[in-house]
Amino acid sequence: MKLYILFIIIVAVASIGLAFTYFASQAKADRYLVIAHFPPHLAGSIDKALEEVKKEAQWASWFGDAGLAVKKQRDEINKALEEWGIGRDEEDPLSVVVNERGERQKITHQFAYRIYRKDGKIVVEIRQRGKVIFNYTTDNVEDAFWTLLEKGRELNDTLPEILYRLIEYKYDLPLTYSAFAIPFCNGTYYGPDVKPLRAVIDGSVEVRYFVENRTIIPLHLPETIIITNVTRVGEVWLSKYYVVDACALPKVNKRGVIAIVHRDKLNSVVKILEKYLGEEPVVLPIS
Repeated sequence: MKLYILFIIIVAVASIGLAFTYFASQAKADRYLVIAHFPPHLAGSIDKALEEVKKEAQWASWFGDAGLAVKKQRDEINKALEEWGIGRDEEDPLSVVVNERGERQKITHQFAYRIYRKDGKIVVEIRQRGKVIFNYTTDNVEDAFWTLLEKGRELNDTLPEILYRLIEYKYDLPLTYSAFAIPFCNGTYYGPDVKPLRAVIDGSVEVRYFVENRTIIPLHLPETIIITNVTRVGEVWLSKYYVVDACALPKVNKRGVIAIVHRDKLNSVVKILEKYLGEEPVVLPIS
């Protein structure tokens, strides 16, 4: 049976703190960072919103998303196998998956599984109600993933997360760290000190796969480029974020508005962005 599946490459977010909304971040500060993420259907309003925000903010810009390809997935998967392993620790957890038609579905898992390395071998283990019902040992990581996919089908679970792990391992996909792409146009870069610095231009993964004969046909894999015309200023921007100059990238889609705002103008900026977004932007005090 031919199946198509579309994945978006897993991004390891480089910073935390974006969960705070305006009213939840009222620590006293002189300046605030305001971040407004515009959904695709509102992207056409970014420039208009930015022009209004610039009149009130100390500094404001549009931003895009950039994925910094800092590591490779094969090394990370091998590291995970050496530690606890890869798997589901509890039976019957509810989760939401996206099927091959792009529809979100809630499923109930009927078994727990774990793949891990022990005494130089890769072990595949499946449990139901706390009892081991399948155990398999191999020297090959890909064989372990395929074996789990085959057993999963027998137990009526396609295990899409294991399929993606297999793709990551087989093609050694980049592990990316999320960064703001901001048009400083002066070569500014805040992030890990890695050389060469690579960025993912299109992180989507599309494959055709056949579990019955253990075949994967890649239709699209992530595209990366080497960024050469930037200068590393520091590890993080404003104590939290990775940033790369959008002018150093071949193409960046605008995703939102980012601004540094004095507390006296904060309410005005929040109201402007709320008018365009229909909801509050993220507001964080700058220490």
